[in-house]
Amino acid sequence: MDIFSIILLVVVAFVIAAFILMRVFRKPALEDIGLHYGEKVLHDEDDCVIEAYGAGGAETLRDIFVRVTDRRIILGQRTSGRTAKHALRYIVYYGDMSGVRFSRRQEKQDYVIMKADPQKLAVTDDGLFLIEALSGQGPEVPGRLHLKSPHIDSYRDLFRM
Repeated sequence: MDIFSIILLVVVAFVIAAFILMRVFRKPALEDIGLHYGEKVLHDEDDCVIEAYGAGGAETLRDIFVRVTDRRIILGQRTSGRTAKHALRYIVYYGDMSGVRFSRRQEKQDYVIMKADPQKLAVTDDGLFLIEALSGQGPEVPGRLHLKSPHIDSYRDLFRM
């Protein structure tokens, strides 16, 4: 084998290793989340703000994209850089959850999966959409989320409040 073949093999090996590592360490994006069978998108909105209240205090996230379906609310945050994707932050199941399997590997994920009672979703007079988590879901799940949206009436219409 000549030196050119060896260099070529090393370069190809590095390129393959880079693609594998990028795939393994890639952060989940909202755009990568598919719909469940029969699920319908009801509302999409950009430029919202979330305040998450949990045991560790309050956390505020800006530049949030909200996708509301008939079963869940998916929340992603705009990422910096060249990509137009939104880093996945929360998936809130509020609709029919039969057939949905929840994993116990939540602590390894960069996002939170939580369940909410649809009867406890509310819109306040201050213009906040409130999402209250069902109790007993673990320490990483916030007790409630406050969503600030310039189009709060859309949430009133969607959830008939």
